[in-house]
Amino acid sequence: MDAVRVIVDEVAAETGISAADICSKDKTRLVLMARRTAMRRARSAGVSSVVIAAVIGCNGASVRKMMLRNQELQNIDLGSGADEMAELVRPFQRPSGRVSPLTLQDYASRAGLSAAAAKGALAKLIACGKVERAGRGTGVTIYDWCGA
Repeated sequence: MDAVRVIVDEVAAETGISAADICSKDKTRLVLMARRTAMRRARSAGVSSVVIAAVIGCNGASVRKMMLRNQELQNIDLGSGADEMAELVRPFQRPSGRVSPLTLQDYASRAGLSAAAAKGALAKLIACGKVERAGRGTGVTIYDWCGA
């Protein structure tokens, strides 16, 4: 159980979402993403779904369902595979190797795509959990990289 608590604390520090929120019943998108990340890391560390459930505050079936959903997100067809994924991701990458959030127009410009094609590419990245929308309250939608 301590391993799961450490993982939840790490995810909380990385995402800015409190460990209490990650372990709550909150179903907002950002909390769910943080919860999925914590569950995925705990399972990758060899922790059973029952132990994860005890720490997260749900049941083992919920953890298994979340893991299946994670797998579905990972398996969404992005086209021709790794080469296309690299092209979709490239606009987010800086020369230093870090990634930066982008507007639709920035993404289109960096990718050399029309706005419509850029919107489609971003939709693929959102569907597989690699990118999320942020900053909608500001009047400008920002696309933020959250994938691996």
